Amino acid sequence: MRPVHRRYHAAFARTDQCGARVAPGRIFGLALIVAVACGCAGKAPAAPVQPARLARLVITKTGVTVAVTRAEAHGWRVSTPCGHTATIVHGTPITVVDVMLDPGHGGVEAGAVSHDLREADINLDVARRVQRDLEKGGITVALTRTGNYRLPIPTRAAIVNAIRPKLFVSIHHNSGDAAPHNGPGTEVYYQHGSPAARRLGGLVWQHIVGSISKYTANWVGASDAGAIYRLDQHQADYYGVLRRTHGTPSVLAEVSYVSEPTEAALLATAGFRAAEARGIADGIVRYLHSKDLGSGFHTPIQRGYADNGGGGGTFIGCRDPALQ
Repeated sequence: MRPVHRRYHAAFARTDQCGARVAPGRIFGLALIVAVACGCAGKAPAAPVQPARLARLVITKTGVTVAVTRAEAHGWRVSTPCGHTATIVHGTPITVVDVMLDPGHGGVEAGAVSHDLREADINLDVARRVQRDLEKGGITVALTRTGNYRLPIPTRAAIVNAIRPKLFVSIHHNSGDAAPHNGPGTEVYYQHGSPAARRLGGLVWQHIVGSISKYTANWVGASDAGAIYRLDQHQADYYGVLRRTHGTPSVLAEVSYVSEPTEAALLATAGFRAAEARGIADGIVRYLHSKDLGSGFHTPIQRGYADNGGGGGTFIGCRDPALQ
């Protein structure tokens, strides 16, 4: 089924059993005339086809992605980024999507900040580039976060779970002390116990590293940098966006280091961000169109259980962006 990506306003038009559009409130006589012309008179009426009512997500007039909780007579009841409920009258309904991309952090949660770069901004820019690359090949894509606003982890997961895409990729950039590394220290975390997520992680890691290794930098990284998993003290996935989205193959990519000066200098350029995006997109395409397993798999080192923020874990202090 093709996703509905068009503006749809308050009145939800119906389609009769002959495929003719009938506006709400039209008299029965007109519907009968249409039925006779189609040769359908006397047949049991088919259920009305109302694509907008089947929307699982809506892109609001202000560009914010929200999960639909139910269709209403004049719009959709949705869950806002900060976990409240609201009714949206105007927006772009989405019924199905191939790929969901998640630009980590946002709003007051800037993520890593170093060398005049905000991780949240880089994540969003790279995600948009991945989206454009994939859409050129006919793959449908949506973003959990489309602007500079806060999006707590439960909301990110709720968006994924509402639409159930073929795969989900959360895009981040790393920081902190790291040792010199032979090549990019890219880390791609996959859902533990999911063969599909493991394969996605291996392919995304392989193509990111293949794409950005062409650049020269004083690369840094952990000794186990690659396609890995990370568990919490309960032996569940450490990262909330992976733990909360089981059922959808999901990975979280720490693409490169904002904190390393030469990597930061590259991240400040459009060309390098495009190379990161191309690597992510190529890994996704290969996952969708092959059975290849990818590479870069390692046994992960113990990283501890302390909460690292992860792009916003709670709704405390959250303020919704404008939706109408």
